[in-house]
Amino acid sequence: MLLKSLHVRTRAGASAYFGIALFGAALCALVVTRMEQEHHMRADGIRVTAEVLGFENLAGGNDYLHYRYVFEGRAYEVKDLVSDSLRSRLEPGETLDVWLLPERPANPLLGDRGGTPPWVGLLIGAFLVVGGLFGLTQLRRRPRI
Repeated sequence: MLLKSLHVRTRAGASAYFGIALFGAALCALVVTRMEQEHHMRADGIRVTAEVLGFENLAGGNDYLHYRYVFEGRAYEVKDLVSDSLRSRLEPGETLDVWLLPERPANPLLGDRGGTPPWVGLLIGAFLVVGGLFGLTQLRRRPRI
């Protein structure tokens, strides 16, 4: 129905190209939302020093980081997903910076997750959107057999 409103004939592959473009747009939206949340935490939040308690191994290249911090006299222990590159830089007992909002101190943001920068997700999403839309335009031009 949506493809017909875009004046695309429903040919083989039209749904696939549209799905690729839609997935790319959703990826870009998720990355932008995450970037806005991080900006909000850094702009309006409070930076607190946390102590690394340890790591929990996961299959596939990521691990859970267990850390503790104190805010307004109350101790919080948190488990957060981080990359192997951050794990290789930290040992139990070391400190790291976390950001938190005073109204939600139990939901911190790590200053550094050690992962891929957000612009990579935006770039991949943009390529998927452009590729999907390009595929749809090529379906309109290709003669029907």
